[in-house]
Amino acid sequence: MERSFIDELKTIYRTGGMFMKLIFVNAIIFLAAGLISVFSNLFEAGSAERVHQFFLLIFGLKTDIGSFIYQPWGLFTSIFAHFGIWHFLMNMLFLFFAGKAFEQFFNSQRLLYTYVIGG
Repeated sequence: MERSFIDELKTIYRTGGMFMKLIFVNAIIFLAAGLISVFSNLFEAGSAERVHQFFLLIFGLKTDIGSFIYQPWGLFTSIFAHFGIWHFLMNMLFLFFAGKAFEQFFNSQRLLYTYVIGG
């Protein structure tokens, strides 16, 4: 019996290392942001540039201390924010190879800590 695409993804998520779980989380967030952008364009809630600016405002890391104090979650959410298909693909490609190598020398928990703290 052949497994469905969803079953394959579940197997990859379960058997892959922490790097694969991080790629899945990044992909889900990227796709959700893309869907929101598409729906906002369909219902004319704003242009693609305005939606991009909105995501950057909410999820981006603030560099000035005054803004950072009011939006400290940007320190964490900016790790998962990708604002273009090439940006996303190149980061995930790097995460795949570097994460796999990192886990061979260290462990999954250390990769997660390094990803979050280094982000």
